[in-house]
Amino acid sequence: MIKILYLIDKMKPAGAQTHLAEVVSGLDKAKFEARLVTLEELCIKKIYDTSGIWGLFKLVGLIKKEKFDIVQTYLFSENVLGVIAAKLAGVPVIITGRRDTGMLCQGSWQHILAYRLTNPFVKKVICVSEAVRRVVLAKERVTFDKVEVIYNGVDIEKFKSPKVQKSQLKASLGIKDGELVVGMVANFSWIKGHEVLLKAAGDIVVECPNVKFILIGDGPLLQSLKLQALSLKLENKFIFLGKRTDISELLSIMDVSLNLSYSEGMSNTILESMAVGVSVVATAVDGNLETVFDGETGILVPVKDAKATARAIIRLLKDGQLRKKLGENARRMAQERFNSKIMIRKMENLYEKLCKK
Repeated sequence: MIKILYLIDKMKPAGAQTHLAEVVSGLDKAKFEARLVTLEELCIKKIYDTSGIWGLFKLVGLIKKEKFDIVQTYLFSENVLGVIAAKLAGVPVIITGRRDTGMLCQGSWQHILAYRLTNPFVKKVICVSEAVRRVVLAKERVTFDKVEVIYNGVDIEKFKSPKVQKSQLKASLGIKDGELVVGMVANFSWIKGHEVLLKAAGDIVVECPNVKFILIGDGPLLQSLKLQALSLKLENKFIFLGKRTDISELLSIMDVSLNLSYSEGMSNTILESMAVGVSVVATAVDGNLETVFDGETGILVPVKDAKATARAIIRLLKDGQLRKKLGENARRMAQERFNSKIMIRKMENLYEKLCKK
């Protein structure tokens, strides 16, 4: 039995947390014993203040007591503190994760230095895409053999057959029969590109007056985007749903799913959209290029290009056959390449390989 400790900042509805929940629930229980600990549980507010120091001691004690074979960390704070704790506790296999390109490309030198100092203690750095691996190799100066790419995966059956009556869900949101739905699942932060959709919406509404936009998520820019929709006199076209747990159901009523991020390691929402079989419009950046193949599984648009985004969305809204074709191709690719079962088997194989060395 291989004992694994997973360390993450907190459990919340977000990409890394969703991925971790899939891994923990899907591991072969006959071979692996998983324990999930959060920085929040350890009362760590910041890794470089007194709470971080006390949390480090607590974590070292926990690891020594439980005698874990592997410690795997996910995001920056736990990638640094968790690696140090695991090293002090004598853990034989330490694995860290890299889930985005933005922080490393544009982030502070302190972050990169912290990774360079802790990487020698790490057996593997797991990246969610080839795009992320390229950045890690360039910025962190690790050897190629230490970096592994394991794509995110989604529960295909869950997203393939959402348990909902589409007409009832649409009616509950104020969407009428015959109206087309363009949706975006993303927290309201600058990097997600919501303002590009607002700029594109005017052109879209002129060409496709029977469209409704649903935006799912929360964040610092939510109120300003609501005001922007109001100032553009588009408030009757936009539905802001806030945080939701019924993502598979909401994706199932979309005709077009959007990812307009300026940087993206590997978008769970794109994968979930593909699993549902909804056509995707996404920016041609980073990990998006590994999931959305232009004209085959979706349409790619340049970053911050509202006109190109509008044209792509209008094209799909006006062409039901194209939407169907792209959606079916995307669903097939999700089944073959981005199935959570495939992801978990790759993780298990890596664990067994590293523990044998």
